[in-house]
Amino acid sequence: MLLERQGIGLAHGRLRENQLLTHHDIIVYLAHSRVTEQRAAEQMRLLTAVFGDHRRSAARSG
Repeated sequence: MLLERQGIGLAHGRLRENQLLTHHDIIVYLAHSRVTEQRAAEQMRLLTAVFGDHRRSAARSG
C-alpha cells in the first residue's frame, strides 16, 4: 500500500472497479506482482539461511 500511495503499481481501487483494464493497467499489475514475488522469495531465502528449515528439524525431533 505504501507504493500505491506514491503512485507506484496499480491502485487496488482500480482493480475493484467494474471497468475493463487497459493493456497498460495489466502490464503495471503484472510487473508489480513480479517484483513483490521476487522480494518475497529473497526474504524466504534469507530467513531460511538465518533460521534454517524448522519444519525438517521439528519432524526429526517429533
